[in-house]
Amino acid sequence: VPEEVCFTTKPKLGQALLRRAFAAGVPCAWVVGDCLYGADHQTRRLIEAHGRGYVLAVTSAQRLGLKPVEDWLEDVPARGWARLSAGEGAKGPRLYDWAYLPYGIPPTGWKSGLLIRRKKGRPHQFTFYLTWAPVDTPLSTLVRIAGMRWRIESCFEEAKGETGLDEYEVRSWTGWHRHITLSMLAHA
Repeated sequence: VPEEVCFTTKPKLGQALLRRAFAAGVPCAWVVGDCLYGADHQTRRLIEAHGRGYVLAVTSAQRLGLKPVEDWLEDVPARGWARLSAGEGAKGPRLYDWAYLPYGIPPTGWKSGLLIRRKKGRPHQFTFYLTWAPVDTPLSTLVRIAGMRWRIESCFEEAKGETGLDEYEVRSWTGWHRHITLSMLAHA
């Protein structure tokens, strides 16, 4: 690793990638990410400042206001759940029960809230997402965006299996970069 390259956290790396993408005009309306990025308020503020929406996973202990998001479950009305697909999976539509609770006072034209996913056969197993979206965004769109993370995960798995993304035995920084770049290019 070159001496000028120093340790950086994943959220800081993610922010740098987002800044570069936004500056380059990469077309995107949404940012998705796991709880490592969802918990980072600087990442969320960066996305908001660039006028993009996000659906970022958070852990059940993530605080929203004065309480953990898990405690927000008591605010979901009995009829507040909707069964929707988060996209196609290997065995057909990925169906879950979803609820949305608005939160905060976002600027005009935007809404912010908590998206909650409940597994069909496991009514006590939840996944939580913080959201930032144009005000007219329906629940089905937020669910679809949340489901896009699976594509990213499956893409990495495919690249590992089909193009050897994780099969490098290099001894130099340049060699590592070349291997990763060629592996990703081959997968694309």
